[in-house]
Amino acid sequence: MAEIVGSVSLTLSGGTGRLAVMKQRSVVIVAFPGVQPLDAVGPFEVFAGATRALERLRRTGGYGVVLASTGGRRSFRPVRLC
Repeated sequence: MAEIVGSVSLTLSGGTGRLAVMKQRSVVIVAFPGVQPLDAVGPFEVFAGATRALERLRRTGGYGVVLASTGGRRSFRPVRLC
C-alpha cells in the first residue's frame, strides 16, 4: 500500500525487509481566529505522539510540529468542557 500512495517512510528499502530511513518532516498547524481548540491541538498531539513513539523505538525522523496563528495572536477562546 505504501508504494501505491508513495510514502517513502513505509516503503521497504532495497528488498532487505527494513523500512527506509525517514527524515524529520516539518508540520505547521495554523490556528485562525475562532478555531475550536481540539481542531488544532488534536492534530498537534497526533504528530507529536508519532515522534515520541519513533524515539522509543530508537528510530530517526518524526515530525517537528509548530502551532501558529495569524499575526501571532491568540486564536482560542475559553471553552467549557462540562
